[in-house]
Amino acid sequence: MTSQIESDFSKIDVLINNAGVFKSKQQQNKNKLDLRFVVNYLAPYILTNALIPLLKNSNAPRIINLSSAAQSSVSIDALRGNESIPEQQAYAQSKLALTMWSFYISKKIESIVTIAVNPGSLLNTRMVQEAYGHHWSSADKGANILFELATSDAHKNASGKYFNNDKGMYAKAHADAYNTEKIEQLISETEKILKQ
Repeated sequence: MTSQIESDFSKIDVLINNAGVFKSKQQQNKNKLDLRFVVNYLAPYILTNALIPLLKNSNAPRIINLSSAAQSSVSIDALRGNESIPEQQAYAQSKLALTMWSFYISKKIESIVTIAVNPGSLLNTRMVQEAYGHHWSSADKGANILFELATSDAHKNASGKYFNNDKGMYAKAHADAYNTEKIEQLISETEKILKQ
């Protein structure tokens, strides 16, 4: 997919990593990695890193990563596929991993505005319906904040921040997202997993 994008476009202005999974009939991929980590964290990590050269070609590039209000300390064993954890924990850990990586990218590549966002809790999406059977807000709430974060000048200096759309403002993410040692460990382990 990235090869096709590279052949079709000379630059990318905005990349929104929106794909996510909570429940799945298949809990692991062929490499025994939990699908929540694969889809919610590893896939955006791979995709974004492949497209960074095109993002750098933009005058004002942005990466918007869909995190969640659900964030939990990342178990490296669970990330590696060596520990089985409940789907709620895997989801929350994958979303914190994405947030930690967002903050890492914002410092590593200062020319790209990178924002992690909780688009809103229990929005009316298929994933929420499958997981909980009910919702609190329209999916439009999430779509609207993504559009705003991606395009509004109000967010052009918000790189390395976490927007909590439940509160309608920037807020503190999980404490681990600000722990340099834990972030470095996460990135190191992620690279090891991707090289296997």
